[in-house]
Amino acid sequence: MRQIIDFITALSALSAVVIAFFQLKKMNAQILLGITRDKMRTSYEVCTRYENDTILNDAKKTLWQASKNGTDYSSLGIEHKYEIIGILNYLDGIACGIHNDIYDDKMVRHYLWPVFKKYVNVFILGKDEESYVASNKNVRFSKQEVPFLIDKYNQWSAMPDDHYL
Repeated sequence: MRQIIDFITALSALSAVVIAFFQLKKMNAQILLGITRDKMRTSYEVCTRYENDTILNDAKKTLWQASKNGTDYSSLGIEHKYEIIGILNYLDGIACGIHNDIYDDKMVRHYLWPVFKKYVNVFILGKDEESYVASNKNVRFSKQEVPFLIDKYNQWSAMPDDHYL
């Protein structure tokens, strides 16, 4: 009789361990899901901030007007450096956030790749595109000033354009 009681006790303990294991596994999955959702939410917020932030919008508006509606950045002068630095630093901060796994790479690329591409081409590489003429050397910045932005630009440039769709 004692053996039966010991067996039932051991079986009960084993059942409790198995149940606890599965509960911990489920809790871990819920925590990971919460982390993923937070990452997606913050990624969305940082992308929409580029469109909605008044300081960034003022800087973009100034550059837009000075560049003939975004088509000729060659006439920009030293007086526009403040706006350019602000936008480049914001984009570099986003790229840093992606590097540190704060923002979702795929989502940010989907929303902001054209922005990253244009600002790097115009204000760092001095690269003309079909729709615009790049800035002159007076308002160009070095790659070392925005290292995360350059790394992300190089990574995304190597991908096909439909990669993030």
